[in-house]
Amino acid sequence: MTKKSLADKLKQTTTAQRQDNKDRFKSADDVLLRGISAGEKKPAGLPLPEDDKTPLVRAGFLIPEAEHAIIQATLQRLAMMAVTSSKTEVVRMALKALEMQTDKQLKALSDGLDPVRKGRPSAV
Repeated sequence: MTKKSLADKLKQTTTAQRQDNKDRFKSADDVLLRGISAGEKKPAGLPLPEDDKTPLVRAGFLIPEAEHAIIQATLQRLAMMAVTSSKTEVVRMALKALEMQTDKQLKALSDGLDPVRKGRPSAV
């Protein structure tokens, strides 16, 4: 095989791989964005408050793995509905849902939780 034919084969292979990658990404986008037309803007997560100067608070906390899995599952469900969201937004959605509970319902939810160790994990 000559250098020229080797270069031609390499160029053909590279072009075919690029096209294959484009096709794969298009297929993935079609699955993830099902129901959204090409000209339509992809829906964002929760809308920002109208007052952009709303103070934000950084809150770090521990959460049991099973409950963290619920957050991940919720993110996947939202992705299947073509809604981009973050863990923070899922927690905010849950807070909005808690806000709508009666005192009796809120107490029942609180009583159903297993306690979590307080504080930071010890250094190993």
